[in-house]
Amino acid sequence: KISGKPLISDKVRYNQLRSGHVAVLPGKSSEFHNLIRKMVSPNAAERPRASDIVEYLQNRLFSDKHTKMKAKFSEEQARMKKKMDDMSREIRRLKDQITCRGNG
Repeated sequence: KISGKPLISDKVRYNQLRSGHVAVLPGKSSEFHNLIRKMVSPNAAERPRASDIVEYLQNRLFSDKHTKMKAKFSEEQARMKKKMDDMSREIRRLKDQITCRGNG
């Protein structure tokens, strides 16, 4: 209870939670679901320490940020390559134009 109110009013859901059964959370990975399941395990030895949870979250956040940064870098790299290719074509066109004038 928090502030005198029950956390879960549905006794079936409460008993399921107390026995370690957690509903699948839509849009969350199986890895995250397993972490939640371990956190509510009736067996205290199976529950992760707070430091384990923090480590998991930090690794997950770092991994997500790294993936996003890598994707941004790849996009920027592709844009720069296109600009360089466009500039190379323009230089060749100008060289050809100068060469034609010099020969004409």
